[in-house]
This record gives sequence, structure tokens and C-alpha cells, in this order.
Amino acid sequence: MQVIKEITHGTVPVHVARYSISKPRLASPNLPSPRSPPSSFPSSLLSHRTGLVFAGANAAFNEESLNLLLRIYMAMPSYCGIMCGLHESSLHLTVVGSVQIDEGTWDAAGLSHLLTRLGRVSSLAQVLGRARVGLSLMPYGTGISTKTITYLGHGLPVVANLFAVWGVQSPVSITSAMDSLAAWHASDNFEHVRSNCEALVPLGSSFSPERLEQARATGIFLVESAWQALEAIHLMNVDDELWRKMSSSAISTASRYTAEGLMDDVEQILNSVGNVDE
Repeated sequence: MQVIKEITHGTVPVHVARYSISKPRLASPNLPSPRSPPSSFPSSLLSHRTGLVFAGANAAFNEESLNLLLRIYMAMPSYCGIMCGLHESSLHLTVVGSVQIDEGTWDAAGLSHLLTRLGRVSSLAQVLGRARVGLSLMPYGTGISTKTITYLGHGLPVVANLFAVWGVQSPVSITSAMDSLAAWHASDNFEHVRSNCEALVPLGSSFSPERLEQARATGIFLVESAWQALEAIHLMNVDDELWRKMSSSAISTASRYTAEGLMDDVEQILNSVGNVDE
């Protein structure tokens, strides 16, 4: 595929190829085929969806993402199986894929009971079908997060930070990305979790109506801090209506990243710039 021109779409560079390329010649991306969830989830089915899932390959950014989550857990006091107002079952993490994880560190922190490592699995759909929330809290990155689209394609709502939705939601500026990077790695990001837990600050109180509506419309709960990640997890565990709406919207969001959806976007861009062969 010969690239002949580059245009700017929002703040993301888009490479434009020859318009004569037809859909059948496009290789299918390694993304799930979106499937339609039931129009309504029976309460018994939804009650069996518990815990968090993280899917990832053996890559440094995935290891760092799991370390971010470990730091959040370590900042949360535990009282009789309840952490910051969240039952431990809601926080149980299932890790899928070849990503490396230091289980000894989790054990030393007294958190091994909150971790299940499955490694490679024959059916990712079954694992995602049992989870309540897909986690995509990435320490850095650009472009489209495959794990984010994978969760969405299976109708699984996602808790994500800025780096996990770069390329999925509105264009992200470099300044916003660097501010987010500094904020996520700052020590007070985790100390804020501890202080809020000790002060019994209610979960879910910091989100604006606009942020909640964005989550309902996209299937993605965008969070800006460790505390907000816990708030989003809490809301998706106690608000079944929110979860159902996010699950339905997730399918629609993921459909934009199938081979057909991507080609439609390319065609719209090419039509907007006219004949680029000259």
C-alpha cells in the first residue's frame, strides 16, 4: 500500500493511501468482531459478573500497568474484606495473556488473594464474559489500545485512563498527555487513595454529569487518578443500569475499529480531500 500524502485529522496524523484500494484487499485487523449483547441482562446473569480483568501481552507497558494497580491496592486499607468501601470480590483481578507479573510482590503485600493469573487461554470470550470491568490503566502509549477495543468488542465496560483511549475518543494533545503521565506517576496519586479511605470519603462523588454521560455513551469510564479509578469500579458494581448501558455502548464503539469501520473512516477522509493522486 503506497502512502502518497499525509493530512491532519484532529491532532492525529493520518496517512492517506491510493483511493483505488478496495475493501476485499484489506487485511482484517487483529481485533474482535463486535457482538450484540442481550437487550437486557437477566439479574441472575449480571450477578455472576464479578471482578476485574486485565488482558495483555509480554510488554513493558503492560507490566507497568499492573504495577500501577498494585500501588493502588497497597494504598487501600482493608477492614474485614472491604477496601475503601469496595468488597474485595469487586477488586479481584484476573490477568490473561503472556504479560509478566511479579506474584511474589503481591504475596509480600498480602494481596495474593486478590490475584488470579491465567496466562494464555483458549477462550478469551469466556474470561471476559465473567468479569464486571475491563482494566486499561496504561502508564504511557499512543494510538489505539488493543486491549481497550478487545474489552469493548465483547461488551465489557472499561475503566481507562488517557493513554488507553488515545485514538479511540477525542484527539489528545501532547500537553494533556504529559500532564496525565506526571499525575499518574506522582506519589500523591496513591496517597490520595489512602487519605480518602481513612476519611471515609464516599466513592463516586467526584464525577460530573458530563463524565457519567460520556461513560454511558461510549462504554469507557475515563479516569484521571487512582481514586477516580476506584470510584468508577465502584459505580459499575453498584449501578446495574449504568453497567448495562455501558455494555451496549461498548459494542457500538468497538464496531468503529472493525475492518469495515476503519475503511469507512478512510473513505470519508479521502472524500473530504478530493483526488490525492495528483
